[in-house]
Amino acid sequence: MNQRIRPVYAALLLMLAACEQAAHHTAAPDAATPGADAPGLVQARQQFVASCTEAAAGEDSGTPPETFAAVCGCTFDETAAQYRSQAAWLQALADYDSGKNGDELEANMRAAGNRCAERLLP
Repeated sequence: MNQRIRPVYAALLLMLAACEQAAHHTAAPDAATPGADAPGLVQARQQFVASCTEAAAGEDSGTPPETFAAVCGCTFDETAAQYRSQAAWLQALADYDSGKNGDELEANMRAAGNRCAERLLP
C-alpha cells in the first residue's frame, strides 16, 4: 500500500462521524422533495472534507492540507455518486449514524478513497 494513502484511510473513518451527524440533522421529512436536501448535502460535504483533511494532515505533515482536501472531497463525491439521489445518500449517512449499513458504507468510502488517493496523491 502506498504510504501516503494510510493517513487518508485513517481520516476516512474519522470523518464519517462529522458527515453522518450533518446528514442526520439535515435529513428532514422534506428531504424527499427534489432540491430540498441540497443544503444538507453541502453541509455534510463541508464537514466531511474539513474533518478528513484535519485528520489526514495530522497523520502526515509532509503533504499539503490542500492535497488532502482534494482527496477528501473526491472521496465524498465518488461515494455519493453511488447512490441514486442526494436524498438516498443523506439517508445512507443517517442510517450509518443509527448503526445500519455501516459495513457497506465504509467499504464504499474506502474504495472511493483509494481511487481518489491513487489519482491525487503524489
